[in-house]
Order: sequence, then structure tokens, then C-alpha cells
Amino acid sequence: DKLGRRLQLVGDDLFVTNSERLSRGIEMGVCNSILIKVNQIGTLTETLQTVEMAKEAGYTCVISHRS
Repeated sequence: DKLGRRLQLVGDDLFVTNSERLSRGIEMGVCNSILIKVNQIGTLTETLQTVEMAKEAGYTCVISHRS
């Protein structure tokens, strides 16, 4: 918790822009940020749902411009 205020622990391959995987990660407290790759999950709608879930959990979102 203390480091989370100063550092971003970003989940990339752990979450793969997938809301189900992100949900498990949030429950386990494994990260405080997620790397978002629009082309990784399949649809823009799924990507936006994952971003919204991350923001609601207090995660920061790092948006990738390439994969």
C-alpha cells in the first residue's frame, strides 16, 4: 500500500485488457495500474468496459499506442 502511492505496478500480460482477469487481479490486489491495448481483447466496447472497471477500482490506465 505504501509504495502504491508513489509507484505504478502495471499489469500487462497479467490482464491482457480483459475485464474478467482484471476483476480477479483487483480482488487479489496484485497491481494498481493496467496497460490497455485496444487491439488485445477484440472489441472497442470490451476495452472501454475494462478501462471503466479499472478506474472504478482506483487503478490508473496506461494506454498503449502499439502492441
